[in-house]
Amino acid sequence: MKVPCRTTYNRVMLTIAAGSIRWRLFVLVVAVAVPLLGVLIWGFTEELEREHRDAREAALRIARSFAADTRASNERSRALLLRMATRARIRAPNPESCDSIFAIVEFFPQYLNLLLYDANGRLVCAATPQPADAGSARVAQEHISLLLREGGETPRQPMVMRGEGRWISVVFQDTVSRRKRSGVLALVQYLELDASSHPEGTVITIVDRDGRILARSSDGNEWVGRDFGETEIARLAGNRREGVAQARGVVGELRQYGYSTIDDSGWRVFAGVPTDVAMAEVRALRLRGLVAGSVVLLLVGLLAVKISATVERPLQVLASAARRTADEGYGVRVPGGGPSEVASLADAFNRMVDSRAGAELALVESQKELQALSKRLLQIQEEERTRIAREIHDELGQLLTALKMDAGGLVKSIDAPSPQQRAMIERIYRALDETISSIRRIASELRPATLDDFGLSAAIQTLVASFEERTGIECDLSIPDEPLLLDSESETTVYRIVQEALTNVARHSDATRVEIRVRVRELELVVDVRDDGRGLGAERLHDDGALGLAGMRERARRVDGMVEIEGVEGKGTIVSLRLPLQKRDERVAG
Repeated sequence: MKVPCRTTYNRVMLTIAAGSIRWRLFVLVVAVAVPLLGVLIWGFTEELEREHRDAREAALRIARSFAADTRASNERSRALLLRMATRARIRAPNPESCDSIFAIVEFFPQYLNLLLYDANGRLVCAATPQPADAGSARVAQEHISLLLREGGETPRQPMVMRGEGRWISVVFQDTVSRRKRSGVLALVQYLELDASSHPEGTVITIVDRDGRILARSSDGNEWVGRDFGETEIARLAGNRREGVAQARGVVGELRQYGYSTIDDSGWRVFAGVPTDVAMAEVRALRLRGLVAGSVVLLLVGLLAVKISATVERPLQVLASAARRTADEGYGVRVPGGGPSEVASLADAFNRMVDSRAGAELALVESQKELQALSKRLLQIQEEERTRIAREIHDELGQLLTALKMDAGGLVKSIDAPSPQQRAMIERIYRALDETISSIRRIASELRPATLDDFGLSAAIQTLVASFEERTGIECDLSIPDEPLLLDSESETTVYRIVQEALTNVARHSDATRVEIRVRVRELELVVDVRDDGRGLGAERLHDDGALGLAGMRERARRVDGMVEIEGVEGKGTIVSLRLPLQKRDERVAG
């Protein structure tokens, strides 16, 4: 689905409007940079293509020139050999009658040697090479002699080989006497493959009809005889007589190629100019364009940064102050500065901060008072529980014990009680025993004497045993054998949290088993109460009416501890208390 231009424009403008000042300035820089880069890329592309075209045309001129020179040289050599082959002394080779024409190599420097072989491949006559050409002439003579001694027809095409430092070619011509081949003339000449006058790195390669490399201006001995037909440039050239292409040759280097055919031999000449060399001017142009574009972009960027700093810095200070106010809960004033709109905003923010700071201070004081009141209430509650438990245990316990003793004396004064009287006496004794047990249980729940007399471990063990006996819920208690060194307030907190957790299990969980784990881990005391009941949902964990859970959290907070409660519907509830021991030990030491 095509989006109308107007709609696209509106979306772009909305995106820019929703962005920051830095984003808008970035858009401005991009708006300047994109057209500039577009012009640079367009100019570079055009220049690149022009340089490629010029390099390929230069390579084609090199290939054409070399093909033409080689063709002309071969034609002159063949014409010379044809004239020589008509001479009577040449048609009938005889070492004693070598014609003086062999002195031709002394007058034409392009010729290294002139050789005459008989029909059996034996050397009959030879010219005298120049001293500088003696080495290459000797190499050529060895190759020619070996070729002719092996028999076969005289090569129709020139033979190319590497002399001592230079390439040489050999042109052959049969001599005929009485309509039979009487011998072979071989003219050895230089094959000019010097590419030093052309662009640096230019390589000239001569390939025969079968696609085999005959000669190469660079590293010739390494490549002679190799298959050139599998290279990229050979595939692109196909069967065309001449043309140009950008491709890779035998060494895999990207070059600008021109190629041409030597008509008389069917050889093909490939001239390759390295792309890096051809592109040197383009790279320089690109560098100049990049420098100019970078300078423009730098100036625009610096201007954008300057504008951004003027407007954005006071806004960042204002935003940082707002975040600190939101996170830390107190006001931070910001200095006025920047554009008038920003300064006005900073002034309004400072007034808001001053107003909120007063309200937060009052709220903090109120929270401190509430925490102190909560701590005092819990302390008074514990003291009152201790007092009531002691009075119930001492006074009511003594009165009931005396009453039981008096009832016993009264029973003994009856000589022969009737069955009705014995039944009544048993009911009275049972009621007194149950009352005494209830008083002891109530006194223990209010303030267990075991906690004060024997410590936290014994108190928790007694609490768990009583809970298991009273509810019938199986309990699994794990508690360290060594004493838990806690101060009195911390011991009371741990005991009350475990007591409240077990009470919640009995009232709400429908559990059949409870695990209580008390362990010391590194520098903290960890207490976990886990049941297999129906579990507390997330809404009940944070219910304002769950006073028992809130009470556990508040008790733990008083002693620098933390209570975590996790419940999963149908899988039970875990109450975990974490109490740092280091602070507790410091309190004990104090």
